[in-house]
Parts: sequence; structure tokens; C-alpha cells
Amino acid sequence: METSRDKPDVLMEKAGEDQYLLELAAPDGRVSDSLLGFHAQQAVEKALKAVLARNHVGFARVHNIVYLLALLNEARIAQPPNPDVLKRLTPFAVDYRYGELLTDSPEPLDRSLTIEVVRRVLDWAAPLIR
Repeated sequence: METSRDKPDVLMEKAGEDQYLLELAAPDGRVSDSLLGFHAQQAVEKALKAVLARNHVGFARVHNIVYLLALLNEARIAQPPNPDVLKRLTPFAVDYRYGELLTDSPEPLDRSLTIEVVRRVLDWAAPLIR
């Protein structure tokens, strides 16, 4: 079903939903790092895709923040804050969600840093999609 809303607006709305869930669940020690990392990765991915879409930059349907940051760079769009930290979120899209299939477990997620980085990315993206 098509919507009359712009793709960047929808992506940012969805990024905000992932951010909300991340912030809501982070204090609960019963929620796994892999689940929190997934929502952090999704929030960042959607915000980056919103900026790319607003700037008419095409992108593949992948869950790779490194790839999206490279597209921003190629399009000469300023990088979001903390790109090196953002790159570490990529494995949470798929790999870490299936932890029982991994031979190596990820480092513990710094929950407060992750929340702050996600906030900064969404704050960076918001004016770029207006």
C-alpha cells in the first residue's frame, strides 16, 4: 500500500520508534545486548537511509552501516557524529541476533554510549530531511 508521505519522513519515524524502544528497554537487565544492539542498528540505518533518500541517493536493501556511510561520503553529505562507533553496530542487524549460531560472542554493549550515539545520529539527520 502506497502512502502519500515521503520516504525520508517514514524512515525517520521508524528510526524514532527503534530509538524509543532502545531507550525504554536499555535499563532492563533482562533485555539482551543483541536485542538492544539490533534496535540501535535499525535506528541508525533508517536515519542514514532517510538522509540518502532525501538527497536522491539510491541504496541497496542491505543492513550495512559501513555501506551507507560510504554512500553519504560519495554524495558529499556530511558524516553523522561518531561514524567509527556506528560501524560497530552493523553486526547487530543480523549476526548477533542469532547468537546461538555464532562462535564468537560480541563485546558487551555499552548501553549508555549506544543510546547517546543513536540520539546524535537522529538529531543529525532530522534537519537534513526537512
